[in-house]
Amino acid sequence: MANSLYLFNDPQLIEQLRPICDHRPLSEIILGTSTISQKWAKEFDIIQEPRDENCLQILGSLLPQESYLPTLKNLRTGEGLYKNNQLVAFRGNRQQITTKIQISEAHLIEFPEDILTYQKEYLPKEIRPEAFDLSKLRELGNQIIEPSHCFIHPTATIKGSILDASKGPIYVGEGVEIQIGSLIQGPAALLKNSITNLGAKIRPFTTIGENCKVGGEISYSILHAHSNKAHDGYLGNSVIGSFCNFGALSNSSNVRNDLKNISLYDYSTKSFRQTSVKSIGLITGDYITTGIGTQFNTATSIGSHCNITSHQFPEKYIPAFTWGQAPQFSKFKLKKAIEIATTWSIAKGENLSEKARKRIHEIWKEV
Repeated sequence: MANSLYLFNDPQLIEQLRPICDHRPLSEIILGTSTISQKWAKEFDIIQEPRDENCLQILGSLLPQESYLPTLKNLRTGEGLYKNNQLVAFRGNRQQITTKIQISEAHLIEFPEDILTYQKEYLPKEIRPEAFDLSKLRELGNQIIEPSHCFIHPTATIKGSILDASKGPIYVGEGVEIQIGSLIQGPAALLKNSITNLGAKIRPFTTIGENCKVGGEISYSILHAHSNKAHDGYLGNSVIGSFCNFGALSNSSNVRNDLKNISLYDYSTKSFRQTSVKSIGLITGDYITTGIGTQFNTATSIGSHCNITSHQFPEKYIPAFTWGQAPQFSKFKLKKAIEIATTWSIAKGENLSEKARKRIHEIWKEV
């Protein structure tokens, strides 16, 4: 129990990080090569409930960093660690915090764009290259530039492709399939059982989550598990939820034509918030589908359970359960949305849990 850790949520941050956190706790956000909870699991035994009055509790969107790990581990009962006014860690009972300790260097995800900011730091450093059978890969028509910067799992299949790790490492996980003609520039990670279709272009700072299928061009983006962007089309500077499916030639803009900083819809204020970044593509929830040729403007936020077709740019905030072709959208029927979520879950080898069904009802009532 001394090394146990409970990752807690903050309702305000959950709202600020929607639609990404429509269906997931803070600690299940992916960046780099793993979820936040998986990163902490390298240092602690993660528990589902705080069972001990001395249990260490850490905010689910706080990222591990060597510089403050000792401070966290040495927290005493009654001490709370803060970044400005945000509680990020404490030991024992939150209501009994008597000593507040400030930590300015905390790597904390507060808004969707923070995920992409920290992606740039965490992805390269989390990839641990290992030796692999380079001659076998060359026999299959592959070109590996800087193979010493790559991790390629022995169960991965790569044919007729180019992996360029000269500017950053590349991670190819268990059961990954890289099909003929794929181009991958590091730093990049393809997680367990993901697939790149013929001719896919994976550009730097991209993480393809477990059991995803991707094609076309993807740059500086994160796809959570079980999503598909399998065909031609561009996706850049985006964070995509789980069980999403993008139709062929779906495209997202990620930069304003005037290169000004971008505004992004904020669920916590129900208004657009000015960011300090110049590149954001799509920020999405889970269970989203798009039709062939759908176009999205810079910094478009799409709530969960949407089915969208559009050959013109829809609004930059698309509420959950939006259905139809822009601009003639309607609210998706709850029963149908649950049926489709169930179908997509099964198609990806998963089941739609009762917890997820309950959450779907909650989101539907909000819209």
